[in-house]
Amino acid sequence: MRGGWLGVVWNIFGEDRMRTVVLLFVILISMPLATAKQQCKVLVVYDGWVQEDYKNSNVWKEFRNCLKKSCSLGFAKSVNESALKNYDVLFILAPDEDVPDDEVNATVNWVEGGGILVIAGGNYANEITERFGMRFDGKSGMKIRNFVSHPITGGLKKIVGAKGSSKIEVFGRSIALGFDGSNNCFLAINESAGCGRVIAIGDNSIWSSIGIDRCDNEKLLKNIVHYCCCRRCSVPEFSMCGFLLSLGLILLCKRLVSR
Repeated sequence: MRGGWLGVVWNIFGEDRMRTVVLLFVILISMPLATAKQQCKVLVVYDGWVQEDYKNSNVWKEFRNCLKKSCSLGFAKSVNESALKNYDVLFILAPDEDVPDDEVNATVNWVEGGGILVIAGGNYANEITERFGMRFDGKSGMKIRNFVSHPITGGLKKIVGAKGSSKIEVFGRSIALGFDGSNNCFLAINESAGCGRVIAIGDNSIWSSIGIDRCDNEKLLKNIVHYCCCRRCSVPEFSMCGFLLSLGLILLCKRLVSR
């Protein structure tokens, strides 16, 4: 005998139908338990053919800590298709020698397959960026004051980099996002890089221990991380513990409503 409002509802719908409704309701509220939010996986190339030891140097401690707050962080001295398939976002900051052809091709293929590349300037970076409509060309002091509206530039007022920062020439489907007072571009994006995206910045030192606290340099990094992770991690990850908990809840409810 069921009393109160539950009894009224039970009588209106009928016992068999009401049991089905209750079971469906429990299944719906249990589904989130069976999934867990997938953490964005970021790979940073260090040492090797890039300029700095981003993995171990104290100069890049704040950079690492900023990424770790939102991402699962990994490091590698080289890249290949097998390694890249395990990551959502790749940081290549200031390569200072020729990037091996096989690593260029692996990176380009990974981006076109849906990966997101964040790359900082230098002529050697052009081996990759020119495939996506961006070319680092010429040096100048980087003081970005003018921004195109975009999730990456939200809330930014000023980005300051080194005197020898790389200006960016955009072509094809790439879009310039940040300029200095002379209309030199230092921040750009290609959101039509196959299924992926490429973000280019004129200087890596803005995220070093010397530069990250200047103006909005750290906020730019946070904006980029948020932009990347929101686009790569919208599909939840299966959780066995959550699934078993959900299954137990459904079975318990089924037993109760069948009495």
